[in-house]
Amino acid sequence: MPEKQNEQELTTPQEVEALRKQTAYRSSLIKRYSFSIAFAVVFFVVIAFALGLFGGPGEGVAAKDVAAWYAGKFADVFFVDSALFLGAAGLLFCDRHGAYDTIAYGVREAIGVMFRSPEKRKYKDLYEYKKAKEKASSGKLTFTKTVALEDPESDFKNTLQYEYYNSMRK
Repeated sequence: MPEKQNEQELTTPQEVEALRKQTAYRSSLIKRYSFSIAFAVVFFVVIAFALGLFGGPGEGVAAKDVAAWYAGKFADVFFVDSALFLGAAGLLFCDRHGAYDTIAYGVREAIGVMFRSPEKRKYKDLYEYKKAKEKASSGKLTFTKTVALEDPESDFKNTLQYEYYNSMRK
């Protein structure tokens, strides 16, 4: 009787690398969402405390209205919590799609019109501005030069370190 084989056999290094990347991506997603959920729960408790949910309805609320009071407080806490999280998600979405780069370019050009002529502009259009920013932020450390100065008589020690970056295009 032949032995059972695994459902999926990886035969090439590319398949192994693809599976490793997929597993790492899933792991990072799990960590990210776990952290977000934990932060949301902690934030919920802080807001609930600030809005007086744990203090109880007090003496001014009739016994028949206690359930309505708690429902109102929970609605307030969930609203504040979700509004802040949706706002943060919206800002992250705008950042990921380059909205802040567009705003920065627009402000730079609007102020630049007042103080310099259009011929002396550094970037012709938004596309060139984004490409230059991408190139500047993609610098990779090429090599490091370290110089150590020591004087044994006076116990003087100083280290100078120079880092050289090479910008790479994508």
